[in-house]
Amino acid sequence: MGTLTGAAEAVVVALASNGDAEAFDELVRRKQPSVRGLLRRLSNDRTLAEDLAQQVFVEMWKSLPKLDSPAAFPRGCGRSR
Repeated sequence: MGTLTGAAEAVVVALASNGDAEAFDELVRRKQPSVRGLLRRLSNDRTLAEDLAQQVFVEMWKSLPKLDSPAAFPRGCGRSR
């Protein structure tokens, strides 16, 4: 397990927003199941859903530095706890 596994989401988002690759990996780990699941249900195509999820995470990486604050990051997505 990574060192950020138990960290609050706002902390992980703040680190990822500053270019921390480990923090971004943690965000992907947290959000991936729900993003992929949603895209599978919407597309009814597993391969397409995987491709779209990849695009979502690339765009997320590019957009994180533009957040006004970590609280601006969407909550509720990927929350399995």
